[in-house]
Amino acid sequence: MSTPYAYGIVQRLHPYLIPISGYNPLEPQTRITSVPVQAGVTIKSGQIIVPSVDTDGITVVWVLADSGTSAHLKAEPHVALQDSTDYDVVAAGNVLTGLSCSGQFEIQTGYYVAPGGGGAPITNGTVLSFGTGATAGSLTTVLRGAGPTVPVIGIVSGACVAGPIDLTGINSEATNLSVVQWRTHYDSQNAAS
Repeated sequence: MSTPYAYGIVQRLHPYLIPISGYNPLEPQTRITSVPVQAGVTIKSGQIIVPSVDTDGITVVWVLADSGTSAHLKAEPHVALQDSTDYDVVAAGNVLTGLSCSGQFEIQTGYYVAPGGGGAPITNGTVLSFGTGATAGSLTTVLRGAGPTVPVIGIVSGACVAGPIDLTGINSEATNLSVVQWRTHYDSQNAAS
């Protein structure tokens, strides 16, 4: 039986986003965006998010990327750097930072959907997009040559030779330590028109 505590702290479901390369918070040319999170939405570090116009029709806010929402298919996807419930995000008026998928980042995230029913395996070179419904905000695989109807946001890379990486023994902050390492590569040309 797994315990929700490790070394006196509450464990999370997936590890925080792990930037491997391309992200330096002191470099202003890094492709990042910081906007508020939509009220009532919970975003976790490593989830795929998109900017959306809030219900007031003016304010731009973060929401989980959902490939079943046509406006999300046309928005530039980002990866959440923090949780929307982190103290610094809440103290800053719920302003959360997202790394643009059109930036040149290599990152690890635990938010992915394991392929089933003939989906592409999660190994080096697998093309990635984002899910819909219950899997909104998570990476999904795109079969090459299938003519994607969803935007391509990245490619699996690094140590994912035989599939997702197990961080057991390296990281103790989460109960599920399986992550996908990938390079951001947003292809707006494959976004639905």
